[in-house]
Amino acid sequence: MHVSDEEIKLNEENMKQEETLLNEEIAEETAKETVKRSFWKENGSTIAMAVFVAFFALSLFTGLWKPVVVRQTSMYPTLHDRDYLFIVRTGDYTYGDIVVFNSAELRQDNLVKRIIALPGDHVAIRGGSVYLNGEELPEEYLGPTVTTDDFMETTVSDGCVFLLGDNRSVSIDSRAFGEVPMDTILGEVKLRLFHKPTLF
Repeated sequence: MHVSDEEIKLNEENMKQEETLLNEEIAEETAKETVKRSFWKENGSTIAMAVFVAFFALSLFTGLWKPVVVRQTSMYPTLHDRDYLFIVRTGDYTYGDIVVFNSAELRQDNLVKRIIALPGDHVAIRGGSVYLNGEELPEEYLGPTVTTDDFMETTVSDGCVFLLGDNRSVSIDSRAFGEVPMDTILGEVKLRLFHKPTLF
C-alpha cells in the first residue's frame, strides 16, 4: 500500500496536535492540583481551627463538654488553683482519671480528685504509700516529697470509686469521706486552658 508524502505530513501534524492538546490538559490538571495544594497549605490550619472551634462550641451548647474552674490546691502539682478545665461525662472511668464530682454532703460545690481504685478493689495505705490489691501503686504524678501518711484499708463497693488528691498533705478525699458513688461524678477532666494548656 502506497502512502503519499502529504498523508505522512498530515498524520505527523495530527499527532503533534494531539500531543499538544494532551500536554495542555496535563498542564491544566497540574495547575489545578498546585492551586489546591497551595490553598490547603495556606488555609488548612485556619480551616482546621474553625472546625475545632465550631465542634467545641457545639459540644458546650449540647452539654457534652462542661467548663470548671479549680478552686483548691489539693491536686497540685497536676492542677493549679484557678486552672480553667473542661470535663466530659463519659460514664467509663478508669484508674488515674482526674474527675470532678458533686460533694454537696461536704458543703462544698464540687471537688476534683484522681481515681485510685474501682469497684471490688482493695486499697491499703501504709508507710507513706498506697497499695492496690496488694501491690504498691506507682504514682509518678505525685511531687517528689509527697507521701500518703493516713492509714486505712478498705474494699471499694459496687458502683463506687476511691479518690485521692495529688497534694496528699492538704487534700480532703476518700481517706476522710470514704468511697464516692459513680453517679455523683460530673465528668472526667480532658482539657486545661489555663494555667498551662494541657490535654489529659
